[in-house]
Amino acid sequence: MLFKTIIAATIAATSALAAPLEARNVSSSYFTPSNTWQYSVRDGAIAAVSSFVEIYKSTGNGGRDQTALVTFTYPAAAKGRQCQLEFHLPANASPAGSKKIDVFSSSKPAPGPTSSWSPGNQRNNQIGRLSVVAGGAATWDSTQKPSLAFKTPCKEPGTVEAFELVGVWDFDSINWNPSSEYGPRIVY
Repeated sequence: MLFKTIIAATIAATSALAAPLEARNVSSSYFTPSNTWQYSVRDGAIAAVSSFVEIYKSTGNGGRDQTALVTFTYPAAAKGRQCQLEFHLPANASPAGSKKIDVFSSSKPAPGPTSSWSPGNQRNNQIGRLSVVAGGAATWDSTQKPSLAFKTPCKEPGTVEAFELVGVWDFDSINWNPSSEYGPRIVY
């Protein structure tokens, strides 16, 4: 009888240990930026991008750091759902340096290409810091509430929301193809 009790207790204990600590809801529904722009920190120029976006920061580049300005337009399919900002890189990506991105809200979306400081990057509040990995989703190192770093109610269809993605520390190089499924996205 004691043997059966020990076996039952062992099975119960290992079953409890094997149970997931949190429910994981892997979402395949997402939308990507409706616009992506390259922002020059040196001169304030905003450039359209078609096949290559780079977040780049270096102490040895003469101030030629670059950030990414992204604009999202909420689709009807996200209505009534929970949204969260994510960032993905393909398996063949080669992020370098800190491999971190500071994410800021923008007070308004980039208006289009410019060659000078006006209107600037429209940087508003920091919503968090991401650590990127090749072949997967970035993880949030730090976050500010309320923000899309957390699951929050999706905004109404047609709502436009913009962000700036900025390199961290002395050196950072993270790039992606904006026409692919990689880079920033909002999952719902």
